[in-house]
Amino acid sequence: MPRTGSLREFRERTLQETARIREHYSREVSAIQKALPKVSDVTLTSIAHMLENTDKAIEKFSGRIDEATQASNIGDFRRFAFPIITAVYPNLIANDLISIQTMKQRTAQIFWLDVVAGTDKAPYKKGDVIFTPEEAGLRRGARYSTEYIDDEQGADLEEATEIALQTEFKPIRPGTFELKVMGEGASPEIVIKDNGSSGFTTTHETITIVSETSSINYATGAVVINLANGNVTGTPEYSYEYNNEVVGAAGTAAPELDLIVRELTLKAKSQKLRTNYSWDAAYDLEMSQGIDIDKVLKEAAATQLKFDLDGLIIKDLYEGAKNVSSWDKDNKPEYISIKEHYQGFVAELHKCKNIILEETKRAAGNWVVVGTTGATVLETLGEPTYKPSGQVAVGPHFAGTIDGTLKVFKDPYLPSNAYLVGYKGDLWIDAGYVLGVYLPLFHTNVIMLDDFKGRRGYGMSVGRRMLKPQYYVRGTIITS
Repeated sequence: MPRTGSLREFRERTLQETARIREHYSREVSAIQKALPKVSDVTLTSIAHMLENTDKAIEKFSGRIDEATQASNIGDFRRFAFPIITAVYPNLIANDLISIQTMKQRTAQIFWLDVVAGTDKAPYKKGDVIFTPEEAGLRRGARYSTEYIDDEQGADLEEATEIALQTEFKPIRPGTFELKVMGEGASPEIVIKDNGSSGFTTTHETITIVSETSSINYATGAVVINLANGNVTGTPEYSYEYNNEVVGAAGTAAPELDLIVRELTLKAKSQKLRTNYSWDAAYDLEMSQGIDIDKVLKEAAATQLKFDLDGLIIKDLYEGAKNVSSWDKDNKPEYISIKEHYQGFVAELHKCKNIILEETKRAAGNWVVVGTTGATVLETLGEPTYKPSGQVAVGPHFAGTIDGTLKVFKDPYLPSNAYLVGYKGDLWIDAGYVLGVYLPLFHTNVIMLDDFKGRRGYGMSVGRRMLKPQYYVRGTIITS
């Protein structure tokens, strides 16, 4: 089972650890801030943790120097790894989409914010989880914030002809009470509804209701139902709506949601690349152009690992999204312009962000990732609806904003007609998906074989986990 803790305690521990790690790697942190003035404190702290993990790996590696491993190789690794880490990880678009956390061991704890019921409201009891990463979606009775009460239960019955119960919330809105209980015969389930005038109706084949002695008091929530021509057995379950606008009435306090910090175990897995080059070509290139081919390949490998990581995360989010959307690009009415029609795509994206709000009861979506088709639609619209970032970049990158509320990221690796809307909160633990970084970047020594081919391996070790699929909506642009 995941461990839990209060948000306050977690904040205090995190602040202490953050101060220590930021001070130790202040030079690297300052360099990132100078290059990227808008980078968040969350990202800076995460990078500092990654650098510490890299230092620990170097320290562990340095104790195993043999004839094939020279101290100079270790120094080279640090000189190479730190600049690459500080260049690559702050520029991951994943920083804006998900929670990135540093793992101190290959198998380590990760954290996220969870939402639990703060009050009893059927079918929830205080402390029940509203949704969890172990569940595919919201539990039944998702209308926690509404007046609707789902499946309260009365006392167990044994061949009874009278059902007496007291609702927890009141006053009851007339005509909304419905009770289900088991009876006898070929159709044992009995469904009884109130008729809006303190009486009841049922469509059961044999059971009838004694109207003279049956009643529902909408103000107090007291219910008495007497039956004729049969009896009932088992636990009665009932649903109803109550009037939460009545001030001072018992049981009308607004339901509460509590935020707690949870943790669970995540295991990191390695992503690896290998580079090869000809000794002759490398020598000629350096002599004629002054270009170090090994350095070029290091940067290319790091860039590819970045693209792969962003791509894997977006793929996970797209495939794991709980809800599905679509928009028809080519079905344009004759009486409107292309730009007016393309506004429909923006409207669909706003609809998606509010689906997330409806599902989570916490926050609306605040980012969207589009393939090339969606990017073309938004770029055609232009300002004021869509404000481009002006950033010239390759691979997945920040492209602009929609109506000042949705960050837009362009991903050429996403299917061209696909789009994805999601949410990430201000806190680094407030996201529906987590990337755990164990080793942000590592490489092997250069090996020159007898065929004069130079080889070096590169990799990273990370873990990925979907926590809340309700935070994401995937969509398709329909084209003919």
